[in-house]
Amino acid sequence: MHSQLVRPAGARREGLYLLGVCGVILLAWAAMVAQRHVVPVKTELAPWQITAFGNLNPAEQGLFGDLWATAVEIDALHKDNAGVWPSVEDLSDLAMPPFPQDAMWEGRGRHVWTANRAEYAGGHAVVYLGRTASTKDARTFALVLAHRHPPVPPSKETRDPPREKAEGAAAGPADAFFTVWIHPTGDTPFPPIAKLGDLAQAGWKEIVPVRGADAPKGDKK
Repeated sequence: MHSQLVRPAGARREGLYLLGVCGVILLAWAAMVAQRHVVPVKTELAPWQITAFGNLNPAEQGLFGDLWATAVEIDALHKDNAGVWPSVEDLSDLAMPPFPQDAMWEGRGRHVWTANRAEYAGGHAVVYLGRTASTKDARTFALVLAHRHPPVPPSKETRDPPREKAEGAAAGPADAFFTVWIHPTGDTPFPPIAKLGDLAQAGWKEIVPVRGADAPKGDKK
């Protein structure tokens, strides 16, 4: 019995087509990878800033994480309550960490929380101050939240205010939605609210949520 292998007339051409399709797929994949590749950017810290991951102990990292998450809830309560900031008692009753005095509170410095509200030009703010009872466990924390008032169209009388009034207006802490600060002592006085820069001058350090490797500059203390 005689058998013969008959090759398709276009076998070579089909092989070239297949190689071409594979090449196009590889090029498209390489282009997608190149577009998705993210070059890490170093975060430059100011002298009054420290990192949440490189400059805090585990207890302080937990407190910072709680305050970072709770700040969003506080802002929602503030909006729901017609612009009234919730009290420390309100936050404790709602079991919003780190305000309740529970087992977690016992191991993180037993902070005593108080609140101070203030009006400033263009808005109002609140500071939740947590003075530590044990600096060995954690330092003192402050959560600063600010809210800008809606702009009011100038009237005929106030369209061109006197120069001395404009210069005397205090700038409020509304450059950021909220900030978290830390202080090394447990008996520090209530931090000023008028300007965030005043906190830095009073020895407070702002905590930023970046890793130490991503922040080559800044105070390491």
